[in-house]
Amino acid sequence: MTQGNVYRFEQVATVFYIGMGRFRGWNTFLLEQLLIDLAWHSSRLEGNRKSLLDTKALFERGRSAGDDEDALMLLNHKDAIEFVVDEVPHYGIRDVVVRNIQSLLMNGLLRNPDALDKARNTVVSPTLCTDQLH
Repeated sequence: MTQGNVYRFEQVATVFYIGMGRFRGWNTFLLEQLLIDLAWHSSRLEGNRKSLLDTKALFERGRSAGDDEDALMLLNHKDAIEFVVDEVPHYGIRDVVVRNIQSLLMNGLLRNPDALDKARNTVVSPTLCTDQLH
């Protein structure tokens, strides 16, 4: 990520932080809908099979012992988005912040838990099909 991209990301996170702070005060519906939409679309890009309505119900219910991999992915995206909105405006994009985001996204999804918070040394290849975007 270039310095310019980091700066733009920090600006977007700050705008979200200010806006979400206002939402928390007067309109939680908009905040909840933003989290649902952003987490659902982001998870869809990773191959998640849950519907938008399933995502809404999942966020209302919260975590449970029987959550499948798709549910974990969605809940992790929600946690990561909330973390970015709350922390990036204060700390910026630093190594520790990026590692925390990665840890939140991968929580409970890694086959090898020792890989959490470690840089990959393998090639990552997305398996997104074009029909998943519709």
